[in-house]
Amino acid sequence: MAFRMTRRETIKAYVSTADGKLLASVYDSGFTTIGQVKRTLISKIPYTSSKNLVFQITNQDRETTWNSK
Repeated sequence: MAFRMTRRETIKAYVSTADGKLLASVYDSGFTTIGQVKRTLISKIPYTSSKNLVFQITNQDRETTWNSK
């Protein structure tokens, strides 16, 4: 099943380092693509040189999850 989201659905998302350190989170609606969610999360990180970021995005309304792992 493909991961989908619409503007009206609530998204809960996290970005962490590969070793599990939480860097940022978001709980909001208004997203339509995974890229939008990832850009929002990255904009919340004051500084990171890590290229090994792990993203987890959950569509609360559809109860589906997408992971970058």
